[in-house]
Amino acid sequence: MPKALVCVALSAFLGATCGIASPGQTHKPQPAQAEALKALNESESSLADLENIHGKTVELSEKMFGIYSALNKKVTEVARLAGQSGTSLSQLAQATKEMQEMSQSFNLQYLMLQQQMQSENQQFTTISNVLKTKHDTARNSISNIR
Repeated sequence: MPKALVCVALSAFLGATCGIASPGQTHKPQPAQAEALKALNESESSLADLENIHGKTVELSEKMFGIYSALNKKVTEVARLAGQSGTSLSQLAQATKEMQEMSQSFNLQYLMLQQQMQSENQQFTTISNVLKTKHDTARNSISNIR
């Protein structure tokens, strides 16, 4: 369910259960109602942050897959050269050297991606915890209204 639809539905629910006046009427919101609506509004931006972090995590995963694929191709090429008759020792040594350089580059890139993923995970966890707290606040406020 889209987040905007959830927000509208929850706002309508809060309005119905709290006796919010229809447009044109004036009605002073109860403190619990105001607190619940505030938590709901704040959670929308946090949800957008979570979606952004998720997108970055997917992007990093795709980069890691690309690195793995490139290294796998190089390993396959070296294995093919090693299995061919007529391959000179210098060709095999050159291919092995290239594979080792690629492996070192891969290890460095992989370490950087791991650090980025860990950072994204920490941000996701922090925002998720904040969202949970806001959700609990809104839920308790709604319970207090009834």
